[in-house]
Amino acid sequence: MSSFRRRTAVQPIQGTRPSPYNAAPLLSTGLSSIDDLLGGGLPLSTSLLIEADSPTSYADLLLRYWIAQGLECGQEVLVAASGLDGGPEGIVDALMEVDGGRPAETCGLSKEDAAEDEEERKQEEALQEKMKIAFRYEGMRQHQTTVDPSRNTSTNDSGTYCSIFDLTMPRQLSATHRQLLHLVDVDDFTGSSSGPYDSLYSRIESLIRDRGFMQSSDPSVPRKALRVALSGFGSPSWGPNSPAALFSFLHRLRHLLRQSHASCVLTFPAHLYTSSPSSPSSPLLTRLSHAADGVLRLTSFASSPLHASTFPRHAGLLSFPKLPLLPPGSLVPPGSKLSVLRGLGDGGEGRDNLVGFRVKRRRFVVEVVSDDPVAGTGEDEEREKRRKRVEEANRKEREMAQGRSGTEVLLGLGDRVAQVRIGDEVEAPRRGVQVVAAEPAGATVTADPPKRKGMRMGGVQFAQEDDAAPPPRERKKVSVARMVHEQPDLLDF
Repeated sequence: MSSFRRRTAVQPIQGTRPSPYNAAPLLSTGLSSIDDLLGGGLPLSTSLLIEADSPTSYADLLLRYWIAQGLECGQEVLVAASGLDGGPEGIVDALMEVDGGRPAETCGLSKEDAAEDEEERKQEEALQEKMKIAFRYEGMRQHQTTVDPSRNTSTNDSGTYCSIFDLTMPRQLSATHRQLLHLVDVDDFTGSSSGPYDSLYSRIESLIRDRGFMQSSDPSVPRKALRVALSGFGSPSWGPNSPAALFSFLHRLRHLLRQSHASCVLTFPAHLYTSSPSSPSSPLLTRLSHAADGVLRLTSFASSPLHASTFPRHAGLLSFPKLPLLPPGSLVPPGSKLSVLRGLGDGGEGRDNLVGFRVKRRRFVVEVVSDDPVAGTGEDEEREKRRKRVEEANRKEREMAQGRSGTEVLLGLGDRVAQVRIGDEVEAPRRGVQVVAAEPAGATVTADPPKRKGMRMGGVQFAQEDDAAPPPRERKKVSVARMVHEQPDLLDF
């Protein structure tokens, strides 16, 4: 009997894309820029915790993108929320329609939308022109500030992976989409003896097992993905909770996701568990970040006027304190090698850019606000020093372009002038400083005679036998290498 087995092709999961570095499929979050920061998307069988530092709705907006993308891919979605926050029905009713999926009579842009897009384009061009720090960089390719949404719209099997949504168009759910939704109101678990979190975990576990989302070793078994969306996890509207209950729920959920084809995105009100806005970390947030596979932190400018004045066009900053790491045992997450916005992939220079977000009328835009990771973090003095060094470098470059030698520009020397005599006073100019004086009427301007070698005794000057003036000394050449060695600050620009 032969020991060889016929290889059975594994069918890809609908609405997923394989990762370039491992075999774990990826799920799109509904935003191509967020997918880029994650390394292509959220890996299947992982969880993503979204921390909101202020009572804003940006985290809920990202959650709606996650749900809308799941319905567009034909995947089942479980939505859990509290009735005090609107319930799961309120989240589903606020979903966005795909751009281009509106009726034919309204698919064209109105005059107001076209004018707004044109004004936005002019502002972006003006901002790029203002960001030019030196004319020698004009011929260089500009760094990419955001990701083109159209390049990640389909998967390898010509299915839908990441769509482009329009915030101004509410989604009209069909009967087919209603069948893909599983709505859970956590208020129904308030009176249970086990608590809301244990009851919610049991509900998620039963759905995964009954609907066939568990992983199987049989390649012929059809595979499909489940999306789990938890809104306001850990908020007071979910009922009484304790740090131990929150950590236990995330820890058990992580173990359950590893055994299934399901991924979870949950929003967490971090501002309710921090002592002050200046210290966003707390012991509970640290423990929850260990229990979750990835952490996305939103820093809204609504509670930070300093950042709002630094970045007036943006609504906040976005960062990933922790990136998902799959398969288990991997040393580096895919997001740290493939991201274009962070400046690490696609020919980047290995720096971690500062990424922010803003909400336009029809889009949620995530883009690079600065290629300096310390920008906007209170390092005003350091940024001012860098600005002055750049201005000094530009000034010296312009002087060199006007014909002055590089040595004089680096040393900061002006034109050399001889010692002059104005009237009865002698002006001895300092080295490197040009003396400009007006000639008074009848004054003679003469240069001092060169000094002669000799000896002076008793007030009498005895000159040498050779009364001729010594030959003028040749001007010594300035060694740039020695100059830089003695004054290394000259190259600090």
